[in-house]
Amino acid sequence: MEILGLYDKNGLYLNESIERKNKTTIQNGRYYKVVMVFIINSKGQILVQKSSERKGNIFEILGGHVKDKRSSRQTVIDELNEELSLKCHPDEITFFKKYIYDDTKDKYIQEVFYITKDIDERCLKCDESEVSFVKWLYLEQINRLIDNGDFREKNIKPYYEFIRYLKEAKQ
Repeated sequence: MEILGLYDKNGLYLNESIERKNKTTIQNGRYYKVVMVFIINSKGQILVQKSSERKGNIFEILGGHVKDKRSSRQTVIDELNEELSLKCHPDEITFFKKYIYDDTKDKYIQEVFYITKDIDERCLKCDESEVSFVKWLYLEQINRLIDNGDFREKNIKPYYEFIRYLKEAKQ
């Protein structure tokens, strides 16, 4: 049983929680959190994972739900370790942006981070219940996945905004 913390729209913990399976029943004004972490290497490639069949069999950026009483940054560290057996220090993680999704079905805050790191993808050990494989891809390759409908929809807006941020940072 996975327990998620609940937050207000500013991301402040409300000292309340909910079972993950009940997350679509959250009352107005309350949100759970998810994290997403872009890993970018010195060649400008982004590490993309293909989710397991159980998780939709789709390309996506690594991420996960923030468990009750865990920080978003600690969740990034946990997810990297759990899904890829990748160790990461908190200082390597940079906050990028926060998105709030508030519709009738789902109410959550998505906090997006990034890490700049060269990693040999062959050394990563994927949790097969979550991830089929990982691969470094250039932006054009990811754009093709998006155009073909093979990329997780909730990752697309953060992806495009992150790419815009990287291009502006180079100027």
